[in-house]
Amino acid sequence: METRRRTAGDILWGVGAAILLNAVMILLAVGWVAFYSLVLDPGRGTSFYEAYAGRASPIVSVVAGGPVFYLIARWVTRWRSSELPAWVATFLYLLSDLLLLATVGALLGPVGIAFAGGGILKVAGTALGVKQASR
Repeated sequence: METRRRTAGDILWGVGAAILLNAVMILLAVGWVAFYSLVLDPGRGTSFYEAYAGRASPIVSVVAGGPVFYLIARWVTRWRSSELPAWVATFLYLLSDLLLLATVGALLGPVGIAFAGGGILKVAGTALGVKQASR
């Protein structure tokens, strides 16, 4: 009975961590575009920055994904004393990204390639975070 409750709790923690991962990744993309528009290339119109956000967000996801997933996987694995929440969070995050890209028809092409590359780095970040937290 104890194992069953703990597993359910771990899955719920994984869902919460997936929501946290989404929030952090969105904030990083928005933060980068804000920095770009205010510091690096100010004074352009809204449509320019919207187009830039569409190009820059996949790059931000690839660059920041590994470290963000590492940190959250390490934290949640230590907190719960279980690897399950970190892997549930990673799976749910990647599944939601995959479904979103498939829905908008962006799975093939540059964004799909960025998703694949970023996915590898996110899984690697999770694996490293889980490994270090399990020591």
